[in-house]
Amino acid sequence: MRKRQWDSDTQINITPLIDILFILLLFFILTSTFEIMQDQAIEISLPQAQTGQAMQTGTRWVVSVSPQNEITLEGQRVTLQELEARMKRDIEMNRVSDPSILADEKAHHGVVIQILDLFRRQGIHNVHIEVRMEEP
Repeated sequence: MRKRQWDSDTQINITPLIDILFILLLFFILTSTFEIMQDQAIEISLPQAQTGQAMQTGTRWVVSVSPQNEITLEGQRVTLQELEARMKRDIEMNRVSDPSILADEKAHHGVVIQILDLFRRQGIHNVHIEVRMEEP
């Protein structure tokens, strides 16, 4: 049996392999879904209103309240004391812009009022309470 000898000039062309890898990478990037509402880490059913107004999207400071009255900020569960501490820190750093409260329709009214009170104690009086727009 004869052994095959390779020429020293023989090379493997990897250009087609690189092309295929780029096409696969592009496919996965384009077909991936990204979480747009990262500030809403809990499932919330907003209350419905006839007089709601559409808000502009952008940098917002959103506090969410779940049906079980759990409070989240930027996707992390917090207590009222932790929320107040982060609020003070973020206000000092001018990071509280367009504050909003996303409260589930089954959340207790008292929890929402406590959060509003935290904002007011820090001098923020223009807080949005988000609602679901009623279908015409």
